[in-house]
Amino acid sequence: MNRTERYIYNLLTSISIDRPDQLTINNIASAFNLTIRYWKYESEAVFCRGIYKVFIKEGQTALKQWIDFCHEFGHINWHVGLQEELPTLFYQLQEDQANYFAYHLAIPTFMLERIRLPPTYIDAIRLICNTFNVEPSFAATRLEMYKNKQLQKIMNF
Repeated sequence: MNRTERYIYNLLTSISIDRPDQLTINNIASAFNLTIRYWKYESEAVFCRGIYKVFIKEGQTALKQWIDFCHEFGHINWHVGLQEELPTLFYQLQEDQANYFAYHLAIPTFMLERIRLPPTYIDAIRLICNTFNVEPSFAATRLEMYKNKQLQKIMNF
């Protein structure tokens, strides 16, 4: 496991989440005492008066809100301070890190490894979508990440 995979495994198992159906905004937010608010603006995480609040953009699909939550939860776990004050390249680095975190939180490697993926790409995408409650494009990207990691293991025998 890489750093992110190990971190998410430890994070989720510490709150007794070990199945895809347990991966929900409410389960994670309540376990970590996060306040969730829905509003008309873009999603963001804010640290205020000693607690984190995650603001999720309303009017989106539940699938998109879940991914937004995963992204913002990545910021909560890995970043400190106001992004508005960061240089552009450092801001982009944090966004990339939060996106990477989101892929691994929404579809944790340790759960993905338990699934027997079908032999065809489209069937594998469908299974990941249905199992982890994500959109096809998100599932496809995560499957590519997973496939590349498996190839890397073979190449580094």
